[in-house]
Amino acid sequence: YKYGDRKNIIFLLLFLFLFFISNNMDLENISNIQTSNISAQADPWVQEQEWRKFQVEKTCKQFKSESYSRNLSNVPEERFTFQYYEKYNLLYCEILKAGSTTWMKGTFPGIAREMGLKFKTRNDLASYFRPKSMDELKKILGKDPVSFAIVRHPFERLLSAYLDKSVTWMRGKSFEYFLKKVLEEAQASTVPMYLGMNNHYRPYDAICLFCDINYKVISKTESFAEDRSR
Repeated sequence: YKYGDRKNIIFLLLFLFLFFISNNMDLENISNIQTSNISAQADPWVQEQEWRKFQVEKTCKQFKSESYSRNLSNVPEERFTFQYYEKYNLLYCEILKAGSTTWMKGTFPGIAREMGLKFKTRNDLASYFRPKSMDELKKILGKDPVSFAIVRHPFERLLSAYLDKSVTWMRGKSFEYFLKKVLEEAQASTVPMYLGMNNHYRPYDAICLFCDINYKVISKTESFAEDRSR
């Protein structure tokens, strides 16, 4: 393969990463999985969480290679999507087009107001709670926070990004044109962080470092209401 083709293939594999962990599995069959990480006697919601984490771990091991080695210190601060709410020891990784608005315009502004903070925009709010460096993020992780992220089927997220962004920079272009632009951004970016890509469709692992952070909760848009209530 040409180098450009290889980058496209790697990008598509990363994009399909969430396909593996997004697949629904009948809970009745989980008890047949031979792994100590999943308990057949667990609460169904807890059981589903264990299954999602198991799938993440399995997929990370399957696709991890030297190409995944990250120089996280080179990630610009403005590309951080993490937010830490120290009062509740809560660490949130914001993934755009995957239920983030509910938290960013509903739950978290209330926490900020409790603290007496003033902010005008969603970005203002995020910047206040955003870790300023990878060293700060590592210190936060050392506090064993309640860490969570919300994911969505990657193809649904792509479509949502297209429908949202077509009003601004897409200017009524076709979905096919949009996909070509996404692949062009991926090809021009460096694996595995894809910093050259728009965060509305940048690969999940590049945003939330699923292969580096053991999240306490992995929510999905399909089960968003129940996950949030827990």
